Amino acid sequence: MSMVIDGKSGFFIKNYYVNRHGIMHYFGVKKNSYAGSIIERVYDYFCMGAKSVFVEYIRYYRREFDSYNDFLLRKHNFFVKEISDINKYLLFYKNLSLTEECGITNLLDDEEFNNIIIKFLGGKYIEN
Repeated sequence: MSMVIDGKSGFFIKNYYVNRHGIMHYFGVKKNSYAGSIIERVYDYFCMGAKSVFVEYIRYYRREFDSYNDFLLRKHNFFVKEISDINKYLLFYKNLSLTEECGITNLLDDEEFNNIIIKFLGGKYIEN
């Protein structure tokens, strides 16, 4: 699991290619084109302002939980197998319910486009 989206939150592993330049290259669009502006908005919706879960743990929760794994297990409800399978130190989180959608959710109604975005971010989709 690299990314999970459930309509309200998104977890993803911040790989070297998960940035604006990487998503433009992945879709083969130019920065100042119409398609480029759409892809930038999609990237901003999922990734802009995402917070490192590890930094959040160090800053606010390290005294409250026994370990980082315990924090992921109890605070964010990850399964033990998921914690062992992911690079948890590069895990980022974004609360999508607080993000202005700018018509992106309508675009993501297209199942094929939605799957491409999830594939770029390296994960799977969980629907409520």
